[in-house]
Parts: sequence; C-alpha cells; structure tokens
Amino acid sequence: MKINGGIVMLGDHCSKDASKTEASMTVSYEVRKDEAGPLAKSFKDNGGEVLEEVSMQFWGQVWGRCKDPFGQPWGLCEVQEGPAPSNEDMAKDMEIGAKYDWHYTWVVEDMPTVYCYGAMSTSAANTPAISEETKKTLPAAFAGAAAAGLAMAGPPASAFYTWDPSPGGTTKFTSGPSVAGGGASALMKDVDGDDNGLGVRTAGGCKCVTTLHTGPYDELKKCYEATFEWVEAKGYESRMPVFELYENDPKDTPPEKLKTKVCIPIVAKGTPKA
Repeated sequence: MKINGGIVMLGDHCSKDASKTEASMTVSYEVRKDEAGPLAKSFKDNGGEVLEEVSMQFWGQVWGRCKDPFGQPWGLCEVQEGPAPSNEDMAKDMEIGAKYDWHYTWVVEDMPTVYCYGAMSTSAANTPAISEETKKTLPAAFAGAAAAGLAMAGPPASAFYTWDPSPGGTTKFTSGPSVAGGGASALMKDVDGDDNGLGVRTAGGCKCVTTLHTGPYDELKKCYEATFEWVEAKGYESRMPVFELYENDPKDTPPEKLKTKVCIPIVAKGTPKA
C-alpha cells in the first residue's frame, strides 16, 4: 500500500531472533532519496531504536532497520535513482564485506566541515596511546569551549592530521567537542604550526567514504583496515585529516554498543596532493 508517497510492504518476520521478538511481522517502508536517514532519527527521537544504521548497502540501495516504541521492526529503504552499481562494484563490496564478517558498509558522501575545539596532541600511532592522551586533554577541551561560549554543533570528534604507521611512528591529532563554525573563527589554530594550545581546528568539508563502527574503540583498527581496503578497491586515494564522530557517550554506553562514524576524505586515484 502507498502512504505519503512511499510504499509500505508487510511480511513474515524472518530474522534469526524471530522466536525472541514480540513482533510477528516485518514492515518495509520504501521512501524517496535522502528520506530514510531523517526517518530513522524520528524513530529514535520518539522512543524507538535504530537497529541498523541507514547506509548504502552492497546491493546498491540505501537501507536501514528500526524498531518503533511498540517493538515493531521496520525496514527503511530509498528508491534507487540514477544508474545501478555495476556488477564489478557489487562484487567488490561483497568480497570485502564478507572478509570482515559484514560488520561494515560504506557510503561516499559530501561531509560538512567539522570544527573541533581541542589541543593539538602527539602520541604513538596506536589506540592505547591515543586513548591515554585523549583522557588527559578532553576535559580541558570541553571546559575551554564552554568558557569561550561556543555552541555545540554535533557529536564530539577526533581529527588525525598525520599518521606514521611504521614501528615507533606517531600521530598528530586533536579531540574535543564539535562547535558551531560561526563563533569559532577567532579561535582557529594552525594545524601545521607549533601551537599545541586549545583552539579550533577543522576536518571534512569534502567528499569522504564513511562507515559506522559499532563496538569498543580498541577495535577501530579493524574498521580502518576494512575501509582503506575498500578505498583502494574502488579506485580512490585517501587524504588527511581522517576524522571520527562519536555518536554516544562511553560514560553510559556499554563498549559493545559504542558507535563511531569513521570518515576518510577521498579523491580519484592519481589526483596530485595539494
């Protein structure tokens, strides 16, 4: 049936946990381009739950899964516009997805500029060292942003401006709240300069491949391995800064449910570096 321009389909509930759910059927809602994401947010804002984030799937369609406040699961999918992905592209997505146990799906999107207020830090290029450094600098970043009267504009972020993967290599990065760009210009800091004090630094404002990592932060390495492999297979090159958006709070979220949006700027292979 058709409701508000979208097609609603009903079917038997067939997930692996069907015996444990109160719902006896699945509802699929097909909507127009760019409508599935906001619709998923409305589920969450009104007492429901996002079960699987809306993203581009390997079969070439934007899809996600939610549960409404009454426990009924909904599949949300967007009508395919433009040419369908080639069989070769779909095969690459399936190969990489299967290699990493279908934990990740990837989408190319134009990411807005993220204005991150924090200190410029340097640490060893590994998760334990980055986490330890972040614990030291993050409280001051939030306090400094509040003292400067900067409005929060999104989830907290980290941006990595250099990364040396060799043994003993280091990374130069900033972590802190995402603030509104309008009030941040006077506090901008030079990423490449020697100023390690608090200030606003930017990431994004370009085409990125993004994916959602669900799980502990110390498992992000696997997410990056999968995503860089996807970038290479699709004929792109990555650029810095790579950045992360933390969609829930580790203070009140179990490690296995932490959600981190990983964003890697990309250009066509062979593009000269600026």
